[in-house]
Amino acid sequence: MSKMKVILSNKLIVERPNKLLKVCLRNDLSASNPSFVQAERDGRCTRHLDPEIICFERIGDSLLVPYGYLGKLAYLQKRYELSFSVTDRTVVPGLPEPVKLGRGLYQYQAAAVEAVTSRRCGSLVAPMKVEPPF
Repeated sequence: MSKMKVILSNKLIVERPNKLLKVCLRNDLSASNPSFVQAERDGRCTRHLDPEIICFERIGDSLLVPYGYLGKLAYLQKRYELSFSVTDRTVVPGLPEPVKLGRGLYQYQAAAVEAVTSRRCGSLVAPMKVEPPF
């Protein structure tokens, strides 16, 4: 069997996943459908309902997994010593070109930017001035 490959995009694409990863995905990304369970309990028809909610798709020998599963995938790689290559094909539609400002940051803005960039994670909440288009 050839090596697994993970492609980062708007979703994670796992090409040629091994059996262990398939089992982990099935356990983590599927659950009983409460509507199905309730209809079955009430004796109603369940023909139009799926018994499970599955949050990944199979396309050929690949799996499309929600992007939020990336952290768990890294954990599984460490824990089970999974071997796979990673390719980043992330596309951000409509990403504007960098804006060049006519002047530098104000002192309080520079302090805020420094505080945010000096940490591993976090967010900066700041007011934004929006000009009307006319």
